[in-house]
Amino acid sequence: MRTGPIRLGHLARLVPGASKKMLVQNLRQLESAGIVARNDMSDLVLHVEYELDGGTRDGVYAVLDHLAEWGGIYLSKS
Repeated sequence: MRTGPIRLGHLARLVPGASKKMLVQNLRQLESAGIVARNDMSDLVLHVEYELDGGTRDGVYAVLDHLAEWGGIYLSKS
């Protein structure tokens, strides 16, 4: 979601161990917490995209960057 809106099918391919049901449940929780925005763009065909909410985007990026940095340090010590 860092690069922009993403469809559920694409998310499912990025997280191969997760079922679509679990992805949808987690996305709904993130949506209710105001972290993810769901954009229903359906006209004739079901088309829903998810993206990080504008109000929380920078904070989420900061946390993820910090976790990635920590993970890199942790792995280099192993």
